[in-house]
Amino acid sequence: MTKFLNFGLLSLTVLGLTACPGAKSKDGGTTPVSSPITAATPASTSLYAVSGTCYAGGVGTNAPSNTIVKYDGKSGVRLTTVADYRVVAPGDSPISISGLDSNDVLVTVQNTNAQRIDRVHRDGSGGSSFLFNSAAFSTALRNIFTTKDGSFLVTRAAAVERFTSFRTRYLNGTSPYISNPTATACTGMATALTFSLELSNGNILVGSGAATPNNKIATFNPNGYGVAADCLASKAAPTTTAIPTAAVNAGPTTVFVSYASPAAADNMIIAYQFSSSAMNLSTATATSVLNSPSLLFGVSAMAFDSTNNYLYVANSALGGERIEKFSWDPTAGTLTRVGTTPFIQDPDLTCMSGLYLGEN
Repeated sequence: MTKFLNFGLLSLTVLGLTACPGAKSKDGGTTPVSSPITAATPASTSLYAVSGTCYAGGVGTNAPSNTIVKYDGKSGVRLTTVADYRVVAPGDSPISISGLDSNDVLVTVQNTNAQRIDRVHRDGSGGSSFLFNSAAFSTALRNIFTTKDGSFLVTRAAAVERFTSFRTRYLNGTSPYISNPTATACTGMATALTFSLELSNGNILVGSGAATPNNKIATFNPNGYGVAADCLASKAAPTTTAIPTAAVNAGPTTVFVSYASPAAADNMIIAYQFSSSAMNLSTATATSVLNSPSLLFGVSAMAFDSTNNYLYVANSALGGERIEKFSWDPTAGTLTRVGTTPFIQDPDLTCMSGLYLGEN
């Protein structure tokens, strides 16, 4: 059995760490600051899969195993159980995962009483609570993303929160980093957010799983949302029932977004190609690079290997849980399945809420 600290008992110990002072932005918020912690860059091919309370665009899912398992990214062989929350913290559900440093990853944890972020050792030897903030984590947690400056974004259903690496919460006035935008392009993005992602120029891409016409993606200023101009642009989902569920950078000017839906034909991956480093979503070209119900159904998480151009996709549809691996040809603009069978199938891969490609 994996040795582990009891996250549940430790979750309150970091409460005082969120009060560090920070610089003020032009609208009164606390500006993210540089730090000694840098975002982990994938240096090998270990694939971490989180089975927690997942969201698959309305597709039916199984109950999660509440585990984090590490696989070899090249072969798909299971390497180790990094964390088993069924044992160390019954009632907790790991939701998403991102890099912290060469030894640890960050994991968001859903809990009716103490939602938080845990620091988990990559080798499976243990971990501890990293951040507890009842105000910031007041609604259902979605994904976590470590930014280039070492701060991290935490998406929850009703907002995107941002913390510096010193665990200082960024606020726009008294509001979260991004919440309840009233600008025309971003209206309707208030209660059903699904992910956030930092683009190569620092802009923030956010997905909304609200009902049409608010099932869309939008970009925001790096300062978050404080005034209407901070909502830069939005794009509607490719169909009225397709819900954006995950996103990954696939190069400096390319972003993959997965869409899921109970309607089989509306499960797809769209490549958004930006024309320049300005990353203007209004003029980005949207191309469906994969639309096959036999390969994609209920996608709930993705990870991209920028060294070898591999895309890992977690399918969480009830009875079809698996990870698929695809090779991306940026010149031809095509995704090709690696192998003729699912890359990884494992009883622990039910309701996958996060994928992360990182160091061993």
